[in-house]
Amino acid sequence: MRTRVTGEARERLRQLLVLRGRTLGLTPPAIELLVGTAVLERWPVGEEIVTAEMLGGERIAFVVCGAAKVVCETPRGKRIGVTFVPPGRFVGTGWANDEQIRDEFRIVAHDPIGTIVALWTPRALVEVLATSTPQHALQFVAASWRVATDVLRQKCHLLGSCLRDRVLAVLTTLAHDFGRPHPDGLRIELRVTHNDLAGAAVGSRANVTRALEDLRADGLVAVDDHRLIVTNRGLAGVPAEPRVWPDRIAVGAH
Repeated sequence: MRTRVTGEARERLRQLLVLRGRTLGLTPPAIELLVGTAVLERWPVGEEIVTAEMLGGERIAFVVCGAAKVVCETPRGKRIGVTFVPPGRFVGTGWANDEQIRDEFRIVAHDPIGTIVALWTPRALVEVLATSTPQHALQFVAASWRVATDVLRQKCHLLGSCLRDRVLAVLTTLAHDFGRPHPDGLRIELRVTHNDLAGAAVGSRANVTRALEDLRADGLVAVDDHRLIVTNRGLAGVPAEPRVWPDRIAVGAH
């Protein structure tokens, strides 16, 4: 069950918004308004993060600590992993007032110690954007759209790849979003199982396990203390620097 949190989590929210302020077009007053109006909740691992309240309507979520996993349920009932959402990113911003999308997509907490999200109503976000210039408001919308477009492009690129290449592509994305430098490459700090990779790469668990064995044999993937490493050879196509994995914080219930 979710719990309200405060203190360190709110300061972490401020830090993330400051870090992403230029990209999102957020001015200092807009950031402080977002921090002041956010509802912060911690969700246990595996629990669906609900952004539609019976009385409060739709809410917009922003990952503060941990990680969220977006899954899509196919018409045959199979769940496909769409993306893993790291701290510092909005999730589900385009789902408001669209019941079909909400019925097909789910946001699930993925961190073992709990995923903390900040939540706002669309009205609160509109009020924040109203304090910004039209250029900054347009930049905020464009940045949110770009994230969704990047996920769509990545999934489209996977369609023509074999399973081995799909697994490597998923791992390199995780290394970018959740990686820490390692002597051999990037160590993925997010805990992912073979089932998680199977959902994200759209394959069976057994076949994904074999693909991982092939990648390890070819020196593209390694393992360190039960964490996957994408080696320097495997990272040869990742264009951006890895995201800094936020320090874990234990936040008590309010």
